[in-house]
Amino acid sequence: MPTTAVWGGCAVVMGIAVMLAIEHPAVNEAVGPLIETACRSVGVPPSSSSTTCDPCVCPPPRNGETATPTTVSASALSEGGATAAAADAADPDADPEYTAMVAWLRKGGATFQGVSGRRSLAGGGRALVATKDLQQGEHLFTIPANFWFSEDTVATGSAIGGLLRTDEVVMRHCRRGNGWGLILALDFERHNRWSPWRGYIDGLPDPTSPITWPEASLKLFQSRHLVKKTKSLRKYIHDKYDELFPYLSSEYPEMFPAELHTLESFTWATLSVWGRAFDVGMWNSTETMWGMMPFADYANHEPYTNNEYSIDVNGYDFAAPQAKDAGDEIFISYGDGKTTYHFLLFYGFVPEGFEAGDYVTITVSKGSAQRLSARLLSENSIVPPELEAALDDTTRLVGFVGADGIVGDELLALFTAVGKGTKSTAAALLNRALQRELDGLPTTLAEDKAALVTKAGIYDDESVALSVCIRFKLILLKMQANLKHWAVHSEWPTGRDERSIIYHFADGDVNMSPNEAASEGLFTIVVDV
Repeated sequence: MPTTAVWGGCAVVMGIAVMLAIEHPAVNEAVGPLIETACRSVGVPPSSSSTTCDPCVCPPPRNGETATPTTVSASALSEGGATAAAADAADPDADPEYTAMVAWLRKGGATFQGVSGRRSLAGGGRALVATKDLQQGEHLFTIPANFWFSEDTVATGSAIGGLLRTDEVVMRHCRRGNGWGLILALDFERHNRWSPWRGYIDGLPDPTSPITWPEASLKLFQSRHLVKKTKSLRKYIHDKYDELFPYLSSEYPEMFPAELHTLESFTWATLSVWGRAFDVGMWNSTETMWGMMPFADYANHEPYTNNEYSIDVNGYDFAAPQAKDAGDEIFISYGDGKTTYHFLLFYGFVPEGFEAGDYVTITVSKGSAQRLSARLLSENSIVPPELEAALDDTTRLVGFVGADGIVGDELLALFTAVGKGTKSTAAALLNRALQRELDGLPTTLAEDKAALVTKAGIYDDESVALSVCIRFKLILLKMQANLKHWAVHSEWPTGRDERSIIYHFADGDVNMSPNEAASEGLFTIVVDV
């Protein structure tokens, strides 16, 4: 039975989130000739049944259930299946890749009603648009399971499915559920002219994450913390590439020619999966799954939007999350608690308007952490949990300030404990550190806003960096105003914004380590106690 999900505040599109498992869709015999051709083209011998690449045989159904074959013609999955799109999803202004993708999907049984995809003004991406007046919950489209680009469909439909299950090096780094198997498969299929997902992959845009930016553009962030974390993620991708290449190009040169499978290509595949992977799983399973959904991933983000869809072994059904007029864009929520940092690094865009999850991190200097550690040791003191992160040399984290700039009493109490002073001296200490950071910034908030006005209608590295600078500078200036208020009245301004979810450790994700919590901030204030 399909499981219907109607929920807001959860991520449908997930960056490095885990996915739930689906039942394996068996490949119909009609796909055999295509896969045999693909096998021969990359030097992999087809199996005697001609329906899979040896050893890419279908795994046994899980949970004791019987897998149901999904019927689809070879022409629907090959390049030849991309013909003229039918009217429901057609758009006269659409790009040719979109038109080809819709035709490819329709040939295999996908249906569309009242919805179209088109170029989005924001960032040159794409968007889902209502082609008629829609009611909330009205069915819009169905994508058959065999068209998903998921760990299950890759295992049975890709020529490298066998490698993911038999090659020891690949299996060590690309375990099911960690995402790297799907990333490697996308890198392979991108360069495979006979790819069963040609109609989808040809239309994938280039990722816009700052991970691909040149050094000069990264400096525009004016945040050492953000630049450091961006470079850290870039290195993480580079290290994973080095674990797989040149091994794959050496062992399987016909499948992974070195001139095609470069670090740049692998980074493209990584960011595409991180930014476009959907939850393609069954809600009653604990197994993780990664998957990309053609057409469905055109939907852009809008916070606090209910996501309405049903999913089972046969397909993905999507309904209108909200009532829409003809011509309106259709949004979903990628996650209401995510930060601008997360959206930018993993999805490649800065969300519009207020972002409740945004925060800046407060850390103590390395010298302060060492002095605190020595003092506690000399006093034979038990280190309270809230100070453990402050003593961790990788973070030296003591707290957060949310998007409304309110400094929680918990943070002042912590600084009071660290400095053995009063709340007044702790507030003054924090304010001095804040002012030092503000004085060191090359531009002011007003200058950034004026510069962004001149970039109206332009989506480039500079406009994105300006948007980020404006967000963290707003928090810093609100924080400064609140500290000044406290200095005069010995209390915080009223009206804490309940949407700002980060104030101290208790507000954070309970599954998030201090290092991860520190990573998500837009800016870091270093305090010398």
